[in-house]
Amino acid sequence: MMWGSASLRSKLTSKSTEPWVLGLGIVGTVALSFTVPLRGWWVVDCGLRFLELQSIVERNHWRGFWLDYPLAAYDPTYRFAPFQVIQTFVHDGKLYGQYPPWFCYLAAPFYLVAGRFGLRIVTLLAGILLLYGCYALARHAHVRQAAWAAVAVVFAAPILPYVYTFWDIVPAMAAGVWGMYFCLKAVESNLLKYSLLAALTLFFAFAMREEYLLWACCLFAAVFPLVRSWRAYVLAGAGFAVAAGALMFVNRLIVGHYLFFQASTGSGLLPEYSWSLSSRPNTAFLYLARVTGGYLGVSAIPDLFMFALLCALAWVPRASGRTIPRLLGIGILGAALVRVYLWAPGKPGVVQSHVISMAAATPFVFLGLLLWLPSVWNWSLPQHRRRWGIVTTSLAFLVASVWLSVQASAIGLNFGPRLLLPAYPGLMISAIAVCPSVLKRISPERHRRLAGLMLGLLLTFGVVDNVVFLERLKWKVTFSDTLYRVVRDLLPSAPILTDQGRWASDPAELYFERPILSLSAASQPELQKELIEIAKRINPKEALVLSNKKSPPRWLRSYGTLEPISLEGKIEFLAGSFITYPYRLRYHQTDGIAPSDIPTSGPLTEQNRESKVP
Repeated sequence: MMWGSASLRSKLTSKSTEPWVLGLGIVGTVALSFTVPLRGWWVVDCGLRFLELQSIVERNHWRGFWLDYPLAAYDPTYRFAPFQVIQTFVHDGKLYGQYPPWFCYLAAPFYLVAGRFGLRIVTLLAGILLLYGCYALARHAHVRQAAWAAVAVVFAAPILPYVYTFWDIVPAMAAGVWGMYFCLKAVESNLLKYSLLAALTLFFAFAMREEYLLWACCLFAAVFPLVRSWRAYVLAGAGFAVAAGALMFVNRLIVGHYLFFQASTGSGLLPEYSWSLSSRPNTAFLYLARVTGGYLGVSAIPDLFMFALLCALAWVPRASGRTIPRLLGIGILGAALVRVYLWAPGKPGVVQSHVISMAAATPFVFLGLLLWLPSVWNWSLPQHRRRWGIVTTSLAFLVASVWLSVQASAIGLNFGPRLLLPAYPGLMISAIAVCPSVLKRISPERHRRLAGLMLGLLLTFGVVDNVVFLERLKWKVTFSDTLYRVVRDLLPSAPILTDQGRWASDPAELYFERPILSLSAASQPELQKELIEIAKRINPKEALVLSNKKSPPRWLRSYGTLEPISLEGKIEFLAGSFITYPYRLRYHQTDGIAPSDIPTSGPLTEQNRESKVP
């Protein structure tokens, strides 16, 4: 804590209170989970992982993790599979999701025993492990307020909402933090157990999310100058390399690629998912500074101005005297301006899809941007060397991620800069570690207290961010579940034809309950005819068309009449977010295509497909 009376501050930050602080952090993390509904999905990424999980447990019966495709008998090449281009790929005649399946395998036993509640258990346990891992890391770096630093990472950074989503972000982050802790212990102690634990936790993080391969490389590079035991360093590095290499080899055997997302899902097929040197400035802007929307150009001047104000915070650890409150004031001004947009009511879907840069989440991390400079630290003190290793790993990962990422990955429904989040724990812990020395350099006392209040305000911004984010998370998952229930009951015996790529994975429950075909794939007349023929074999009279346009594709009118379906009173599309226009397509009864033996009502179950599909 950095504000209040000296006696109160001493009591709250004493080591005797650390178990209580951690306990309250754990209780708060668990308690907040009851405020977020179990049903509904934050984004298609969560829904697609759920489909992978369902395929593993219920459809493939543990034989594999390919996506079961209910219409494979009619569409064996997956031409009309209702996924976005980058969501899936085909290998050896099977359809796979773009994400590694190991998180789904981790969640599978919990899902098998506890159903939907089991999905929450996995990420909740990961959140608790992350909290304690941050505490262990902060304590190893001799941070005076180690327990408070850990609580600040979880509750004042855009991490907490991900604890309540079915996503591998928090499990991977928890493992990454523990990997850093064990690696620092290993290179100092020469104990075999720390080397093995470092390799194991870093491997687990990589299995969850593939960007942790980059994280591990940054970590081993950053701790290189700190090595006291080369045997431990080499053992940890070799252990991770062997395990990661084995996993990549398994990936290659199973799906034909060493990595999933980068190598398997169409990088290069779409310009926005292709890496190019010319796109680096705009990619950096999207990840680091964008607030008001748009791309790098004249319209970005307000965003760059706010980012520059926030960057003033980076100079605080190197400043002294009255300069420190002034720099903090500049940073607070930038943070306040950003939150005019970030906390804007009425358009949660729009805001959380665009105001997601580093500038738009937890201004406190900007205090750590220059802590990689050796002059900041006293290298004769082991705790200072550890802090340098922590912050240098985090910053190296941040820079490398921005350099290697594609523009499209910086856009989407997120809390903060999702792909940069692994850097947040280290940056925040290091920034909190230097706060006491920063405050000591300020006089008189009233200026010191003012600076302490300013530092507290920066953390408070992050806490309020999470309050706003949790409200938006609750809104979105509730909306997703409502949308599922509404669409499920629209023409229940008809197949769904849609030009929206999200219907298969958000709401994900529809995928195995209703036949869904992609209109976007029917770009040519012969493909359009083939799609309609498949739809007619499911229901020879009608189809449900779901479009994001008030006027669906015109070519559908050559096959039948389109009748709008009113959703008034059933669901509200807030500020135009995720809007859908449903239509009933009544076929012209001229071509006499016979229906299949598939039942024309009820879900398309596995039993029906296996016994009835010719």
